[in-house]
Amino acid sequence: MMHDFCASVAAWHDEHPDNVAVVHCKAGKGRTGTMISAALSLDALAFYGFARTNNCEGVTIASQRLYVHYYARLCREPAACERLLDRQAACRLVRLIGTRPDVPVVDVNTKSCPLLLSSDVRVEVSHRVSGQMHDDKLFSFWFNAAMLSKQLLSHLPLAACARRATSATRPVSPFLDFARLLDRDVAMFAQPT
Repeated sequence: MMHDFCASVAAWHDEHPDNVAVVHCKAGKGRTGTMISAALSLDALAFYGFARTNNCEGVTIASQRLYVHYYARLCREPAACERLLDRQAACRLVRLIGTRPDVPVVDVNTKSCPLLLSSDVRVEVSHRVSGQMHDDKLFSFWFNAAMLSKQLLSHLPLAACARRATSATRPVSPFLDFARLLDRDVAMFAQPT
C-alpha cells in the first residue's frame, strides 16, 4: 500500500507543477505521517537537485540515494529498524578471472569465505590488465548490511556502474550475480584484498 501511495503522489506531482497532494486522516497522525514521510523522501531528493544544481541532478550516486531511503525507512519504522541494526550478513567474495569480458570464469563457494558484514559496506570492483602491477578500479558502491532485504536486487546501482565501466577505453564486463540473496546472505563478487 505504501509503494502504491508514493507512486500515486509522484504521478500526480509529475502531471503538473502546480498540483498539490492533500492527505486526510480521520483520527490521528501516525499513519498519515508515515505515508507522507515516505512520499517526501523522493520529493526531498528532487527539490535538492533543483535548488542546488543547474541540471536538477543533485544526489546522483545511487549508493547515496539508497542511504536517503535507509534514513526514510528508519524514520518510518524505528522499532523494526532497531532489530536490524545489530544484524550481520554473510558475504561471498570472489576474484574474477578470465581473459574475455563476455565469458565470465567464476566458481562461487560461500563456505570458502565466511566473511560477516555489519554496518556500512563498500564494494569495489577492479580489473587488472595483463602485465600491469596494479588493478584499475571500475566502480564501487556502498550499502548497509543491517538494511539488506530481498528487494536489494533491484536497488543496487550495478547496472549504471557497469555501463560506466564498459564505456572506458578497454572492453570490460564485470560479472555480478546477486541471484541467491538471502535475508542473511548477500552474494557479492569483488577482488579480495
